[in-house]
Amino acid sequence: MTGKTHASLGLATGTAVAWYTEAQRGELVFTLAAATVAALLPDLDEQSSKINQALFGRLPRSYRSAALAVIGLAGVGGFMLYSLPLWVLVLSLFAVLTAVAPHRGLTHSLLALVAVVWVTFQAFSTYTLAVGTGYLSHLLADAVTSQGVPLFWPWQKRVSLSNVGVRIRTGRTTDQVTGTLAGWGSGLMLIWLIFA
Repeated sequence: MTGKTHASLGLATGTAVAWYTEAQRGELVFTLAAATVAALLPDLDEQSSKINQALFGRLPRSYRSAALAVIGLAGVGGFMLYSLPLWVLVLSLFAVLTAVAPHRGLTHSLLALVAVVWVTFQAFSTYTLAVGTGYLSHLLADAVTSQGVPLFWPWQKRVSLSNVGVRIRTGRTTDQVTGTLAGWGSGLMLIWLIFA
């Protein structure tokens, strides 16, 4: 799936979470943003991904993983020197491992989902459901591609719904239609939420 489709799916899950939790207008924007960013987060291990460009767009691609590793190592150092909360260490280790992991490896696993949800719960508990569903939307969307995802990483076996006949090729018509429908659906639901 393309980054645009993942963002649309994240926005759709964020809108659904906002409806489910009856988020007030002040929380609504943050709920949508949390789910959308979380839906892009698994592709942090890809140099040219939307999330990577947003964070490190001014750096040449060859330095982006190094920058992520440095940020992660700084977080580990901060945890050890200043007794920061445990979630800082987990987030920092996630950044370091993501910097050295291949694309569709660690970040596309249930282990990463659990880590991200746990960190969110510890740091910003109000948005745990939005982040969890946004991140999960990415994993499920990539599971319908022929490449699949290593849900049970470090076991390398990839889970793909293409084995049961569900297959979407990245960047093709079905991918674009999925993103468009998710975008329009979330837009309509958002209008309803605001004026209901």
